[in-house]
Amino acid sequence: MEFRVRGTAGGDRLTVPYDVSARTANLEVVKILIHSTISTKRHWATIDIKDFYLGTPLPPGHYEYMRIHRSKLPRETILKHRLDSLFHDDYIYFEVRKCLYGLPQSGKLSQTRLVKHLACHGYHQLPNVPCLFKHATRNITFSLVVDDFGVSYQHPSDFQHLIETLKSNDYLLTIQPEGNTYLGMHIKFNYSKNYVTISMPGYLEKALTRFRPHFLLPTHRAA
Repeated sequence: MEFRVRGTAGGDRLTVPYDVSARTANLEVVKILIHSTISTKRHWATIDIKDFYLGTPLPPGHYEYMRIHRSKLPRETILKHRLDSLFHDDYIYFEVRKCLYGLPQSGKLSQTRLVKHLACHGYHQLPNVPCLFKHATRNITFSLVVDDFGVSYQHPSDFQHLIETLKSNDYLLTIQPEGNTYLGMHIKFNYSKNYVTISMPGYLEKALTRFRPHFLLPTHRAA
């Protein structure tokens, strides 16, 4: 599968002729939100949007093009969609009108679509804190990292309102009512003792495996 990205050449890299950067909530903002949740005895939950990049329209006049070799397509798929007559030199060519994974603009366009939809239902980004959202009238706040929501709320009806808002735009959701994991962190609230534990099991081991040169001895070994 190959993409042809419409744009101008910059060295060996093709660029898209509009801004494709998408912001995410800072990790410190997420931790403060979690801390405020336990401090104010609010509820915490997480939501993940499935296939977030799929379905967002590309801007008119900025469609992309791709080709797929015959060998990459199952024979049953070719027969089902009657593709045999559309191959040229064993490739089939497509005009792409909606976002796909692999396109550099997918993140920005998908985020813009989501933010506009949320705004229509009263959820607005704080002006000085990127990707931290509050509702205009409901007691609910959430951080947004790509398609992952960390939600702090007072009343179950407010959380349900957010869920219904997302579903109304045909988003498929994975919901964790307890919010035990978020952005690779394991989160455990203890409301009776008023504290929250955040951990990342295996993080140090993975970091050492990745970044420690093989010829260096670990610090706990004797010389």
